[in-house]
Amino acid sequence: MAKNRSQYSLEILLGAKKASSFQSGINGAKNELEGMSSTAKKVAGLIATAFGAIKIKDFVKESVDTFSDYEQSLANTAAIANATQTEQEQLNEAAREAGKATTKTAQESADALGYMALAGWNVKESTSALQPVLKLSAASNMDLATCSDLVTDSMSALKLQVKDLPEYLDMVTKAQNSSNMNSQQMMEAYIKAGGAARTLGVSAKDTGVALGILANNGTKGAEGGTALNAMLTRIGSNKSALTMMKSLRISIFDSQGKFVGLEEALKHINAGVSKLSTEDQAKALKEIAGTNYYSKMAYLLDGVKEGANGAKSAWDDLDKKLKNSDGSLEDMYNKQTNTLSATREIMNSALDDLKISFADSFDGELADGIKKLTEFINETSENISDFADTHQVEIHNVFETFYEDIEKAADFVGDVGGFVVDNFDAIASGVEAIGIALITYKVVSGISSLVLAQDLLDG
Repeated sequence: MAKNRSQYSLEILLGAKKASSFQSGINGAKNELEGMSSTAKKVAGLIATAFGAIKIKDFVKESVDTFSDYEQSLANTAAIANATQTEQEQLNEAAREAGKATTKTAQESADALGYMALAGWNVKESTSALQPVLKLSAASNMDLATCSDLVTDSMSALKLQVKDLPEYLDMVTKAQNSSNMNSQQMMEAYIKAGGAARTLGVSAKDTGVALGILANNGTKGAEGGTALNAMLTRIGSNKSALTMMKSLRISIFDSQGKFVGLEEALKHINAGVSKLSTEDQAKALKEIAGTNYYSKMAYLLDGVKEGANGAKSAWDDLDKKLKNSDGSLEDMYNKQTNTLSATREIMNSALDDLKISFADSFDGELADGIKKLTEFINETSENISDFADTHQVEIHNVFETFYEDIEKAADFVGDVGGFVVDNFDAIASGVEAIGIALITYKVVSGISSLVLAQDLLDG
């Protein structure tokens, strides 16, 4: 016998009540989808639409929120960089591309560009540096804001140019793999020691080797940088240090007054104090390096000495590694992100970009719609009391009809309320499956722009 509409409606809502189990009831409803009358299909479609509309509304809201946050970050960066319209488009393109290709989102990328702009980098420099900085952040598990700050500040301390960035980041990464400190500590050390190193003409690599030796002896990060800065300052200009070195016939400047280099200077100091007793060596190093740092200088002096049986020194070992650091960042980034967790982060960043693209496609219309809706709300707020007084009868009739419909629905469904509460997740899954073929058209065509805007505002 053919089934009537009531039977179909009840099967959709309460399939479990007539089957041996709830799941078999859902499966039965799925199998009989083709045999439903057009009215029954509409019921299924409307129910599925209710579930689907919630998800679509959430996606739309997330898209607008993501786009709004990104747009603000990009605007902040453009303002800091004093970017032209063309340059702002370049910033947008770079941030969006990074958001799709790395574990960092477009908004994080836009913020990173802002940190670079604060360091005085122009738009071309910042956009070319963006992905390497993002990769260092991911490879070293460093917060992006911290990473961007440290990269720009440490390069400024060393007086490096943006063109030096790839080589510099490879070296910083290699130092993490070759000494007892990570990339963050290395850059923190560079910030502290960079000024004195630059004054004496010590290269970033040699500075890095010295910092690595100090780190391997327990003095790392900003502490190591401060120690190296103090020692370089003393041997370069401190009167007591210069007097002591002169008395020991230690020369660290050539005939033209140019610094001989950090490794050579340490070797000269080693040679000068080598014939002294242990006590006199300590006194000499206190004069040369200062009371607080003479023990740190001892680490560096040991670092340039050859090992037993002609083995290369700690300095030569680390120097060779930093010299051969090409590709270190890319290699470490690939290893660090070749995991399920990192792949999901990249996917989520790409999804964020999709949301930005979606919201951007109707950004102007949405803004206009929200403005009009705001005007409407303001006008309505001013007149709502008068409206209610004037239309009391009509409002009462509307609610009377609504109450009657609820009573009819209650009689028809029975004790469905408690059942739905107990089995909500399973019902949602089943109903969505039944109506999946109908969801796209019904949701898209059924949501008006005004309701959509209101949902977005309600959050």
